[in-house]
Amino acid sequence: MENDKTFELLTKMYSEMNGKFDAINNRFDNLENRFDNLENEVKKIGAKIDGEVIPKQQALFDGYVANTEKLCQLTETVEEMKVDINNISIKTLKSENNIIEMKKNFYSKA
Repeated sequence: MENDKTFELLTKMYSEMNGKFDAINNRFDNLENRFDNLENEVKKIGAKIDGEVIPKQQALFDGYVANTEKLCQLTETVEEMKVDINNISIKTLKSENNIIEMKKNFYSKA
């Protein structure tokens, strides 16, 4: 009789342990599924970065480079124009001085 009780106790313990192992296995399965889903999301994000973000970033950088080059060209043009304006100003002043001298000579002879 005592052997029957021991056997029943062992059977009950074995059954409970199997139930707990099943619960643990279910939790691990859930974790694996969640990890797989997370891994898929990370892959999607990586693909989006490679397919959308990096090309857009490169386009922005190319635009920045083009703008910088154009700005440098415009700066050079403005500097050249400043020199030309200074030269024209000098020539204008010389011409005005010549006109004044000519007027003086004309009025002094008259």
